[in-house]
Amino acid sequence: MTTQRDDEYTRQVMAHLLLTPDGEPAVSVDVSEYGSGEGGPTYANEAETRTAERLADDGFDPNSIWVAGYDRDVPIWTASERETGRQCLIYDGATADAPRACETTETLQEHDGRLRLQVTDAETGGMTTYELPTSGFGSFVIIREGSDVGAGGD
Repeated sequence: MTTQRDDEYTRQVMAHLLLTPDGEPAVSVDVSEYGSGEGGPTYANEAETRTAERLADDGFDPNSIWVAGYDRDVPIWTASERETGRQCLIYDGATADAPRACETTETLQEHDGRLRLQVTDAETGGMTTYELPTSGFGSFVIIREGSDVGAGGD
């Protein structure tokens, strides 16, 4: 749903009904705001805005940068590389060495159309997999090592 917030900003709201691992309904909501100027989208807070600006400086298309979901308080970003067009999934994104996984459209089509990023927890050593369908169908999924069930983003 897209609405006019005020004379300067348009707000886009996307909501998905998901099921938790135990079958309970949960709602995932993404909100983006776009200004009439050249400022581009705004994000949930100052830290996310700075991260999006840093990702754009690192070569990602500013219009493709958005938060796919959260793992607790950590944003998981998706963005397209300007030069190659590869779609990427990025953990946190606050630094240039943030974990990321990138694939071309062709590679995604050959497989199941999901971007996958695996991150090892520095404290526990456990592996967490983040999945995002690139087809526009399905939802952001988090799979923790030792779990055979995915849980939707916060």
